[in-house]
Amino acid sequence: MGDVVVGRVVGLSVVWETWLVARPRESGASDTSTYYSVCVTYCSMSQRYYEDIPVGDVRDLGTYTADRAELLAFAERYDPQPIHADPDVAAETMYGGVIASGWHTAGSCMRLLVDGFLAETATLGSFGLEELRWKTPVYPGDTIHVVTRILEKTESTSRDDRGYITTEVEATNEADDEVIYWRATNIFLTKPTDAPR
Repeated sequence: MGDVVVGRVVGLSVVWETWLVARPRESGASDTSTYYSVCVTYCSMSQRYYEDIPVGDVRDLGTYTADRAELLAFAERYDPQPIHADPDVAAETMYGGVIASGWHTAGSCMRLLVDGFLAETATLGSFGLEELRWKTPVYPGDTIHVVTRILEKTESTSRDDRGYITTEVEATNEADDEVIYWRATNIFLTKPTDAPR
C-alpha cells in the first residue's frame, strides 16, 4: 500500500499547506496498522526558513487593547479566579479592580506573534516555554505593545531538515512596564534543496 493523502489544511496567509498522509508501517513492525504523518509543502516564495532568520533579529508585533468584556468572558470560562472574573470582589483586593488572566495576556500576544512573524515561517511548533512570567497586571483598557527577538539558533544533530531557534516575547503597557515575558525554543524547517537561496 502506498501513501494516501487523507486531508489538507491551508496555513495562515496561504504561506504553507499541511498534507496529512496515511502511510503503512514498515514490514515486520509489530503494529502493521496505518500511521499518519504530516508533510509540509511550501507554496510561497516569501517563506522564511531556519537559514533566513538571523540571531539578533527584533520584530515589532504591534499592539492590542485589553477589552473588559473579553477579559471577563475569558476568565469566566477558563480562569474564574475572583480577581479576573468578579469585579466586586476584585475591587476589594490590592488590584482595585479586575485584571486580565495571564493566560488571556499570553494568548493575545501569541496571536500577534503568529500574525507578525510565525505565519510567514516554516515553523513546526515548539518544545514549550523555558521561562514565563507575568510581572505587571493588565487592566481593562490597557494597550499592550509586543516585541519578539531571536536569541539563539542550533542546527539539529539528528535531522538535517530542521533547526531550533530560541525566541523571546516581551510585552509592555503604556507606561513601559513589562506585563508578560516568555522564552521558548521553536522548530523550523531548513530550506529545501530545490528552494531559491
